[in-house]
Amino acid sequence: MKILYILLFYCSVCFGFDQSNSLFYPVSNIDETIERFAGLKDHFYEKNDHRLIFTEIYLEVTKSINSELLLKKFENPDWVNLIVSEFGNYYLSALRNFERGVYRKVPSSWLTSFKINKKASYKVSAQLLLAMNGHIFYDLPHSLNNTFNMGFTPGSVKRDYFYLNDMFEDKVPMINLLLKKQHEYLYPNNKGIKDYLAFKVLKSMREKAWHFGLGLNSRYAVKRLNTSIEIAKTCKDNANYILRGHFLIPSY
Repeated sequence: MKILYILLFYCSVCFGFDQSNSLFYPVSNIDETIERFAGLKDHFYEKNDHRLIFTEIYLEVTKSINSELLLKKFENPDWVNLIVSEFGNYYLSALRNFERGVYRKVPSSWLTSFKINKKASYKVSAQLLLAMNGHIFYDLPHSLNNTFNMGFTPGSVKRDYFYLNDMFEDKVPMINLLLKKQHEYLYPNNKGIKDYLAFKVLKSMREKAWHFGLGLNSRYAVKRLNTSIEIAKTCKDNANYILRGHFLIPSY
């Protein structure tokens, strides 16, 4: 067992993380989420790790949410603060378990995403969508369910959730500019076609995630089970669509 532990430790160092790395730590509010993802972004840029694609964009979107919180745009700011940290913690958990080689604890959608990141042969837009597939279709419904179980009813947060949806749609041009910058950083000698996100994709994915969250929170066990099955199928099908180039707009 001691030899196995040593091997796992050195594997984690090879991947660029120490087992006790603070970048793995869970977060409890939006400020910690911004700090944690800023650290991850810097680390991934330093290592030329393609996971920088998702972490940088998630970081910038989270900063935008924080700005809206400071402007008092939400009816239920406590819930927004909570859902952001719950949402971020699912990614941090998947990342932590992937780096430690505990693949059975990594949701299959994230496993696909992280493996594609390591191949580094897919366009940045496809890599981002694979990450969003795991984050929106798996992490978000479970995060919603967690907040519902903490006392926030769907009716009390629905307006803020769909306000966030409108925000994300407005941020697509900004995301596309970040994708362009990331493409040029990761592929400095590749001046060919870059694919950008279709404008309606993020909003429609999040609308579906809301219904998944409601299903996971159902009082009926059969409904909860069927929702879990549907989430797994949606993640798998969506990943296959993304790898075939769906949801992207060619741009020179």
